Formats: sequence, C-alpha cells, structure tokens
Amino acid sequence: MDAIKSFLQEKCKQKPNALCRAFYYIFEVISNGNVINFFECLKYLYELLQNEEAFVVTEGFSNGKISEVSQMLLIKRAIFTPTHLCLLPPQPILKSRALRDCNPNYSLRISIKDINMDSISYSTKSYSSNSMELQKKFFNKYYKSTLLNGLHIGKRNYKYVGSSSSQLKSHGLWFYAKDSENKTANDLRKQFGSFEKICNVPKYMARMGQTFSQSLGYIEIPQEWTNVKSPDPDIEGGITIYLTFSNSKSDVKKLLKGEDVEMQDAMPDPCKPQSENFEPYTFSDGVGRISKELAEEIYKKFDVEDQKPSAMQIRYAGCKGMLVMDPRLEGKTIKFRKSMKKFDSDHTYLEILKFSEKRACFLNRPLITILEQLGISKEIFLKLQKEMVQKHISSMFHEWDAYHFLNRHALLRIDFLHIYTAEIHFTEDPLFRSMIYALFQKQLDLLKE
Repeated sequence: MDAIKSFLQEKCKQKPNALCRAFYYIFEVISNGNVINFFECLKYLYELLQNEEAFVVTEGFSNGKISEVSQMLLIKRAIFTPTHLCLLPPQPILKSRALRDCNPNYSLRISIKDINMDSISYSTKSYSSNSMELQKKFFNKYYKSTLLNGLHIGKRNYKYVGSSSSQLKSHGLWFYAKDSENKTANDLRKQFGSFEKICNVPKYMARMGQTFSQSLGYIEIPQEWTNVKSPDPDIEGGITIYLTFSNSKSDVKKLLKGEDVEMQDAMPDPCKPQSENFEPYTFSDGVGRISKELAEEIYKKFDVEDQKPSAMQIRYAGCKGMLVMDPRLEGKTIKFRKSMKKFDSDHTYLEILKFSEKRACFLNRPLITILEQLGISKEIFLKLQKEMVQKHISSMFHEWDAYHFLNRHALLRIDFLHIYTAEIHFTEDPLFRSMIYALFQKQLDLLKE
C-alpha cells in the first residue's frame, strides 16, 4: 500500500489528468467483472496516457478568464441515484455564459437517475390512499436534502447553481464548488444578473437557465451600442375581421403575381373599438435588430462571411431571442425589443447560439392545407406523392436509386458512395436489401401519417 500511495502522490503532481483517465479506465474494467492487478494496470495505463494529447477540464482557463481558442470544454459529470453517486469521465460540452463566468474545473454536471439508471419520474398515479405521502417522503429523504445541502466529493462541496430548460427535461443539474477565488454557487447566480423581482419559481428557473444555453461563441458588445437598458416597444395589433376575396381562386392568382386585388372586407380602423374582445398579437415577439456594420463583424468572427446569415439566435445580458440584420440602422447598433428582455444584467457578451441557414423542408398536412387554400390543386400533391413512391420502389431494383435512397434515409454513418463505387450491389446484398425494405416501410408509414 505504501508503494501505491507514493506512486499516486508523485504522479498526481506530474500528470494529474493522465492519472485521472487511468482510474476511469480501471473503473470501467472492474465494472465489467474483470479481475486485474490494480497497481500494475495503473502503472501501465499511466505510462500509456501521459504522452497522449488530451483535453483537460481547465483547458483555456487562466487568470480568471476562458480562452476563445476552443469552444469545447471537458466537464466533470456524475449520476445521482437514491443509493449512491456514480462518478463518470469528463464529457465535452459547448461553452456557455455560465461556464465562461466560472472556473470549469469546479463545475459538475449531475444527472438524476433511478438505481437501474432509468429516468426517474414523480408519478401521480395512486396505488393506495397514502401513496402521495409516501412519494413525498421518498423524494425528501433521498433527493431533496442532498440537493439542498450539496454533494460532498473529496474535500469539495458542490452546490446547485441552475439548469437550462433542456437540461431540466432530462433531469440534468449544474453544481459548483467553492473555487480558488472563493467564488461559490450563490456568487455565480448574482453574477449572472438580477433575479430578485422574479417571484414565480418556474419563471425564475427559466430565466436562470438562459445563462446555461450552449453557444457557438461570443463577441463582446458594449452596452452603450445597444438599448438593452430601455428596449424598443414591440409591434402589437390584430384584427377580428378576416380579409376575404370576391373570387378566391382568381384573386389568389393575381395576388401571387403581385397584382392589386379588390377585397370585400377592409382592415378595421385600429383606433375604433372592436365589438369582440381579443388579445393583441405581438408581431415582433422575441425579435430585435442589428446594424449591417456590426453584423459584418460577427460574420467575420464566426467565419460565415460567404453565407452572411440575415438572422441569428442570441443571448445578451438579460435578453434572449433573435436578431435580424436591418440595413436602415447606422453604425454599430443593436436594437432590442421589450419582449426580449427577461431580467437586468451588466453582461456585455453577445452569445451566438445559431445562424439562419438552408434546411431541408418537407410537405406536411398543415402546409398542404395552406397551399390548397391559396389555390394549389390537389392533383399536384397527388402527383408528387406518386413520384416519391415510384422512386422508393425503384430503389429495390436499381443500384443508383438504391444508393440515393440509403444515403438520404439511413441514419447509419456508412459511406454508401464508397460502397457503390466498389460495385457492391445494394439490391442483391441481404443486409442492404433488408435495410431498403425496412426504410421503405417506414417512409410509407410516415406518408400515411
């Protein structure tokens, strides 16, 4: 034991990450029921892993700030069950505002599971008269106290910070231990923004979750370039009288050609009180504007100058939503709207979650109904349906069609083009033919739905 202890103390100072990875490998081997010589296996794995280039949980973290070089970090994670805490190897995660404001080495991603690793749920189904009371006692005993008081791992006590909406759905939680700068989970929440005015618990969780949204990157924008302190009012309105055409089919064709159309019912006067009560529709809900000059800087920063996306999903200070490029704005300007602001914050990083881009679009029943109302005949949709079914049938007999069918619909990461050029016949091979048949049945089921 003395030899093992001295080995651990020595290697922990030299290559702690290699030693940590070696322990995870040994844990996995033992969990699978294998018998090993622990010390010999540890020394072998350490020598093997110490020369490998690997991510570390503190990658890019120095002097209290995170580098922009990498958008990924390895974060410690664990599974919390009613009986034990299962520690897992670090997992690559996209950076978020929360991770940029803290030391990731002290962060912990917790997943709540049942003992058999299934998702645990708070069922309201009554099996007995006191089942609800028993469920409350169970959760209070095995989950509530631990989550409130924190998780003790080694010398650290990890306290709950928050969760994004998607993490809550999957029973995921973010924890943080007091770091080298004495920053705690409570300090982090204060750093995110001002949430004191939010008294509703679900809304409080949702607003806090904004800071955990994983982003592609960020660019620093001084708040003086924005109106985040006093955002623009939203464009609201609505009508209760539908606009109708005198001759629907002919007028729709004129409208599609850009010609003027005579309407039977005119738009009502917004100043005139309506007889029916209705909620005004917010046309600009969650959508702000960004100037062309500032958008160009973002395109250059994220290397999307060729695409020049006109819209982007963002997080900034206490605002969330979309920004669209407005050529009428001069200089470097961002105009937020009232519906975008969720809480007060002094944060100055514009987080980019996603850019607008081309995506595959498929016809569905609501879209077909809308197109039919606009004058598109049913025969066109029936023709498209017939062509699609014929292509699927052709994939069972023709190699080129089979390649296209598998490449488009199969979710497996297989280089079908390489297989096709190698002159392996999809229609004759039992495996690929069974895949084509199964996918064909699935496409027909989707078509019926």
